[in-house]
Order: sequence, then structure tokens, then C-alpha cells
Amino acid sequence: MAHANPEDRKAYYEKNKEEIKTQRKAYYEKNKEKVKTQRKAYREKNKEKTKSYDKVYYEKNKEKIKAKGKAYYKKNKEKKKSSGLKRMYGINLHEYNLILSEQKGECACCGIHQNELTMKFAVDHDHDTGLIRGLLCMHCNTAIGRLGDNIEGLMKALNYLEKH
Repeated sequence: MAHANPEDRKAYYEKNKEEIKTQRKAYYEKNKEKVKTQRKAYREKNKEKTKSYDKVYYEKNKEKIKAKGKAYYKKNKEKKKSSGLKRMYGINLHEYNLILSEQKGECACCGIHQNELTMKFAVDHDHDTGLIRGLLCMHCNTAIGRLGDNIEGLMKALNYLEKH
């Protein structure tokens, strides 16, 4: 229904808010791909406008957005962990758990059991090839990384310890 007066439009929307939301949702579900394509095209065409709108919206609704994010994370921990593993290392949560069971739940370096730690094991991988070497506790993963992720750095540390 067209309204020449913005106040009439606002009053109509307030009066029929739930019905309008239901209609919009039904239209979206029926035309999901079309709507997504149109939105994407609009955002591409109006990058600066949408970027500034997004920034204003975020500042206005920061707490609400953060709360929604936390709630989503809490509800979808497994999904988030799996997608993070896939993005970073090319494995999913099932593959991570297989490696963990092969290691009998222990750090591949020092042997401490996962149950004794508060943080999950890190995926240790070769930064050049991307190949996964194993799962390490935070201390071992950090130590190997700080020693240069190579045998030379480890040998220098070993020589130092033997000397002193």
C-alpha cells in the first residue's frame, strides 16, 4: 500500500509489523537465490554507501551483535571448530579427532594428556608444505615455533643446555 505521507507509512508499518515481517520472510524463502543475487549486486554497486551504513549499524548495535555472536558460537561450537580447522589446515573436526585418538589423547611431543590441560591441542604443521605433523600442547607448539620450527633451532637450544 503506497503512502504519500511518511508518517502514514510509519503508522501503517507499526500497525501491521508482524504481518509485514511474515510476508517478507515468505517472499525471501520463495525467492532466496534471486534476493541474494540482487543484494550482492546492490552491495557491489554501492560499496561505499553500504560500508558506511554497516559501520553506523555496527556502532549502534555493537552489544546486540556481540551477544548474538556469542550465542551462536555457544550453540555451534563444533561447527565453528570444524570450519576453523578446515580453513586453517584443510581438515575437519572428525579428522582432528582421528589424529587425537591415534595419539591416545596425548601431546605428540611431551606426552601430556589432553584431560590435564585447559586448552585443546594445537595442530602442528609444516609452514612450507602445509602438512600436519601432529597435535601439540600449547607449550610444545610455542616452543617449537620459537625455536624456528626447524632442527637447527632445536640443536642450538640442545647445545646451549648441554654447555650449561
